[in-house]
Amino acid sequence: MTMELTKKQRTIKYVLYCAMLLVANLLQNTGGLFPSVFSAHCLLLIPLAVTLAMHEGELEAGLLGLFAGLMWDLVSADHLGFNSIFLTLCCVFAAYAAGHWIRSVYLTDLVMCILFSVLYCFLYWLLFLVIFENDKNYASLWTFYLPSAVYTAVMSAAVVFFTRLIRKKALQKLNPNG
Repeated sequence: MTMELTKKQRTIKYVLYCAMLLVANLLQNTGGLFPSVFSAHCLLLIPLAVTLAMHEGELEAGLLGLFAGLMWDLVSADHLGFNSIFLTLCCVFAAYAAGHWIRSVYLTDLVMCILFSVLYCFLYWLLFLVIFENDKNYASLWTFYLPSAVYTAVMSAAVVFFTRLIRKKALQKLNPNG
């Protein structure tokens, strides 16, 4: 089902998407707004950006990923640019996969979100704690990064569900005849 939206409708849709990403950024990066489980933090921007991207073209998906990554990088103390690059690439890949290889349904959206959450945590740990800083802090993989990936994967089920619901309702309001 392809809907043709007017320029005004597309603008409203992307403003809504950016507002959702902004709220997720605030929940994720403001201490005390979203609960931590033991030492694990939920990385809400990953499942939200990927889920939104799976329903867009590659260009729009890349821009959504870039926006989400830039917001995350703005509050990061270290490694500026990593989140922007990572989320942009993930969103472009997710949009390409949804457009060419797989159907974007709840389960495939969830699998992509889990895949990218685990990949993010592992890459961040590998690049910035093991390789570049030579910290050799292997314990942090088990005490912070993998628990954060699991926490994000579990929360991805709710994020994907509500994102798909909000997106569907918003598109119905924007184009009731579509």
